[in-house]
Amino acid sequence: MITTVFQDFLTTHITPSPDVCDRALQSRQFYLARLEALAAQNPDFPALAPQHLDTSPLFRKTQIRPLQQLSLLLLLQAPKLETNPSPIFPQVYWLKLTELESPLSRYRDEHDYFSSTLLLQGLGNYCKGLRPIKSWLEADALCWQRRGDAWLLQLIPTILVQDQRGQALYDLVPDGSGNWRRSPERKRLAQLQAVNVRYQGQVLPLVRLLQYWRQQVGLAIAASDWEALIVQVLSQHKGSFTGFPAGLLCFWQGCQGLSLGSEDKMILNHAAQAAALAEQAIADADEGKVDAALELWQQIFGAVFGGDESD
Repeated sequence: MITTVFQDFLTTHITPSPDVCDRALQSRQFYLARLEALAAQNPDFPALAPQHLDTSPLFRKTQIRPLQQLSLLLLLQAPKLETNPSPIFPQVYWLKLTELESPLSRYRDEHDYFSSTLLLQGLGNYCKGLRPIKSWLEADALCWQRRGDAWLLQLIPTILVQDQRGQALYDLVPDGSGNWRRSPERKRLAQLQAVNVRYQGQVLPLVRLLQYWRQQVGLAIAASDWEALIVQVLSQHKGSFTGFPAGLLCFWQGCQGLSLGSEDKMILNHAAQAAALAEQAIADADEGKVDAALELWQQIFGAVFGGDESD
């Protein structure tokens, strides 16, 4: 009974509908086709790698409603580069091109460094007048939105740094100030996939439930950082769990072992409250007190949990 309610809750209130997912996939293909056409029409367009890294929650199957943004790490076929970690700012890199005949050399700044800001501006210039797409720049990304789409596509130019054997080490993306920073997305995706396999596919819907709960209680943490925290807690869990109630309790109780800054104490407080309610709800359900258990889950997720109306 409780499992069915959770499944219905996910389908009715949290997970984007199949129609939205299909249309988003179609728009993604449309965007990529336009991008490839731009590259083909402009010889000086930055050379693109054969594949890009999709970082959208939709494609990781952790997206909740409403779908507002797709994100893509746009991998460039970079020439030889010198990657210099900044001695001032952690995780910031200064890049220098060692092949000045590369089309990317036009994006060097006054200090001869490869500027992510100049690169973004260059990409934005190629996109002027692109129809039916509205195009604009943010500090660290190029954004596209097709007329009629409720979501935008965030294109993040990315340099993949590899070792001498050609193995991926890390991705560098614009830092919003002209330099480059390490992106955690490739590592986070691998960690999510690993913990989901470990718990036999239960983690992805669990992330969606916890993203919804994060919004309900008003936690001031970005969705991507929240997902990473969920993966961290579940990865550190020594045992196993089966079912949504047990998985949620596992996460909320696991939060109590985290060392968070003072600004994140709200996470611990809300997690402790939810853990106490979930623990009692599980006990009530085990004793056959289904209505009492449902009331407790409604205190956690809101009155729509177990309701008949959809969003």
